[in-house]
Amino acid sequence: MAGKDPEAAAADKAQEALDQQRYGDALTHLNAAIWLRQEDAELHEMRGEAYAALCDVYSALLNYRRALKLSGPDDTDETARRSEVLARMLDLRAITMLDEGSFSQALLLFDEAVALSPGDPGFLLHRALAYSCLEQYAEALQDLDRFRRDRAFADHSGNVLFFVKN
Repeated sequence: MAGKDPEAAAADKAQEALDQQRYGDALTHLNAAIWLRQEDAELHEMRGEAYAALCDVYSALLNYRRALKLSGPDDTDETARRSEVLARMLDLRAITMLDEGSFSQALLLFDEAVALSPGDPGFLLHRALAYSCLEQYAEALQDLDRFRRDRAFADHSGNVLFFVKN
């Protein structure tokens, strides 16, 4: 790594640590790299990945949101991929909030996940569950109907049956 600028060297060390599942070391290198290149979406995404691996969902969400915000307007593939990653992390956090009984907060996160990835039928099903927990049955039924009409319904039909029966 001789001759590399400090930002690239830190990013390389961070990637190596991530590859070796040394997440604490990865965060140390990523923090240094981000200090030098604060507007680098890839570094924020890598840091989100490290936090997610350490089960720090809150910090992962902050970094995934920042990575998405920093994505360039011409980089549509990366923006779409980052949107999907963020939506999945939001969904994970929202499911945990449902388990904790924080239904309104979970609904806000499910709303954000659906907005980021409107084609994912699983997010609709989870949001319908949150609506149901809040006794907002009309909204729950709307999401279930959208879920049912989705072309990927066949892949998730068992989930709907479980939801409807319970």
